[in-house]
Amino acid sequence: MAEFLVIGKTIKKIQAGSAQEALRLNPDALSVIPYKKVNKKLTPLDLALVANDLEVMLTSGLSLTEALEGIISSKSGYIANIFYDVRSDILAGSTFSSALAKRPEIPKLFVDSVKAGEESGKLPQVLKTLAAYYRTTADVHSKIGLALIMPIATIIATAVVFLYMLYSLFPQLRSFARDAGVTHFSGVTNFFFMLSNNIAVVAIVVVFLLLLFIKNKDAVMRKLPVIGKTYALLDLHMDIFLLASVMNLTLTSGIRVPQALDYVIPGIRVPKLKKALEKAKERINRATSITDAFFVPEIPGMLRNVVIVGERSGKLAEMFERLASSMVANIDYDTKMVENSMPIAMTLILGIVVFGLLGTFYFTYFSIIAKVMGGLK
Repeated sequence: MAEFLVIGKTIKKIQAGSAQEALRLNPDALSVIPYKKVNKKLTPLDLALVANDLEVMLTSGLSLTEALEGIISSKSGYIANIFYDVRSDILAGSTFSSALAKRPEIPKLFVDSVKAGEESGKLPQVLKTLAAYYRTTADVHSKIGLALIMPIATIIATAVVFLYMLYSLFPQLRSFARDAGVTHFSGVTNFFFMLSNNIAVVAIVVVFLLLLFIKNKDAVMRKLPVIGKTYALLDLHMDIFLLASVMNLTLTSGIRVPQALDYVIPGIRVPKLKKALEKAKERINRATSITDAFFVPEIPGMLRNVVIVGERSGKLAEMFERLASSMVANIDYDTKMVENSMPIAMTLILGIVVFGLLGTFYFTYFSIIAKVMGGLK
């Protein structure tokens, strides 16, 4: 027997042998969704869609449980499963944020932001900002993912050429040299002949490295010249966008700056900025103003200026809102820079690798020819 969510006038969980049997048992059901424990983290796009739909339904006057029923009814299986459990916890007496906190598939930033919305009574506004943040994040990931297709395809093609040369061309070259009576080669050529003799091991290592690269492609890109700097700038702007969005929300909701930083710091990805914000948070209690607390060298100048102007004008939340809006344009620009420069840079790097392989092969080939011709004289 398996468990299913039956979607109809009410949403319930039943046991049945199959989805068809569950429908027969509930003829008024609109749909049946297999229910199982979820081990898949929600993507930024999932979070954006959920936050947007919840915000729209709550703003329309639906209760939280009714809004969650709408999510369960309209989303894919794993999202429906997650929010069915969330709804069940709320009906049992949990708050929305505490119910979300029990689900490891939902990031802490989302949970903490919802908690801030609950405490301030501005949950729909918080969800609207979360939708904008995760939609921007999903858009960036999508564009960079598309930009990576060409480099990944080029790397795979290069690996195939490399293995083909070791498997086929270098053994032929060695056989040709043996027939010609040539036995001494350069160190580089001997190295490639050694690789050719161990082609099975080399193939396993190459496949392993390819899988490792695909899994950690973002980290690899951050280490490359030119692209790495653009990636780092994109990460910084994404973090500032997150910081400004959450700070605007929490400050508007009446939450104090130290608690607001508690919500946002776990989501910061740039280590240098994260440490700087932690230092600013520690300084707040003993500083004479928020401006003094944020007077940390590692904090970007634009962020310090927002705090200075916002505190002096008494419109700190509004200044953070403007900063978040300006970061969207910067993020779009950074993403286009990554899209445009990545294929070029990767092609150049891989071109050098291919040139090295072919250069070694032809250098050895012509060296053998030269030795043979020299012996004929």
